[in-house]
This record gives sequence, C-alpha cells and structure tokens, in this order.
Amino acid sequence: MNGLTHFSHELPSYVSSAEHGRGWIGQLLRRLHLQALVTQNAPKLHTLGNSLARLALTVGKGAVSLLAELGTVAALVVLFLLEGPKLGTAVLRVLPPERSERYVRVAVVLLPTVP
Repeated sequence: MNGLTHFSHELPSYVSSAEHGRGWIGQLLRRLHLQALVTQNAPKLHTLGNSLARLALTVGKGAVSLLAELGTVAALVVLFLLEGPKLGTAVLRVLPPERSERYVRVAVVLLPTVP
C-alpha cells in the first residue's frame, strides 16, 4: 500500500523529468524515441497519479473499517458466550413458573448439553 501511495504522489515528478529528458526514465524515453508520446500524454498521466492516490486512500480506509468491524464482531461473540447463560436464566425468571419449566424441558430435548 505504501509503495502505491508513494508512486502515485511521485508520478507527476516522474512525468516532468521524463518530459525534460532527465533521470533514468527520461534517458530511456529518449533512447526509445518516446519523448513525444510522454509530452502529449502528460496531463493524462498527472490525472492517473491523482486517481491512484485517491484509490490508495480509499483502500486504506476500507481496510481500517474492516478491522474495526471484525473486532466488534469478535467482542460481541465473546460477550454472548460469557453472558448468554445469565441472560437465559434472567428471562426464565421473568416468565411464569409453568411456562419457564416448559421452555426448560424443550431446551433439554433440543440442546442436550443444557442441564
């Protein structure tokens, strides 16, 4: 990710150097006779660099958002595993005794691990 961001920020300077024949990119373009092509497409390359920078930022935000969501889900699973039995017991206490006993019998049949 950092390489893409760096490249997208440096692309305008690479294009400028290539336009003027400086640096290894400029020398390569001069040797391959591509100088006119770069000069003609320089605005498009600048736009591409800006687009790549925005894309890198968007991908980075998406990755942070995904990590936050995964952390939230993991915390909720742990809380439900720890507090679920207490919640079930509290709900059964609120119900009338005959209904509570019936739900416990159904739970024992459906979930054999429930005492």
